[in-house]
Amino acid sequence: MTVYRRVYRWITDYSGRQVPESISEEAYQETPRNFVLNLLNGTSTKLAEQLASPDLVLVWLLSALGAPVFFSGMLEPIRRGAASFPQLVASGRMRGYAKRKWFWVGAGIFQSIALLIMLATTLLLTGVWAD
Repeated sequence: MTVYRRVYRWITDYSGRQVPESISEEAYQETPRNFVLNLLNGTSTKLAEQLASPDLVLVWLLSALGAPVFFSGMLEPIRRGAASFPQLVASGRMRGYAKRKWFWVGAGIFQSIALLIMLATTLLLTGVWAD
């Protein structure tokens, strides 16, 4: 029994008594692996979101850089107002694809690049130039 299957059974308490008719046997065999990988992905994503939380980290970062308070005050309205826009754009395009994996990979790469830019900004710029 694979590690994926053990973890899947431990979390879901599912012993695999009956294969659902709605999926093929091959797809059913991949369920434990996909479940565990999705669980790890979600856990990693939530951890990364908390470590780079705009509610805390960005305010602290702007303060440490000596940016005017105005920019710290604008973080929340900008985040709330602009949070759904990328989702709206991407969801319309994603519907046309059977495999959507690369959209998630692209989003992860984009977030990583954004965090690296934030790190470079923190190390190289100060004050208004950091904004």
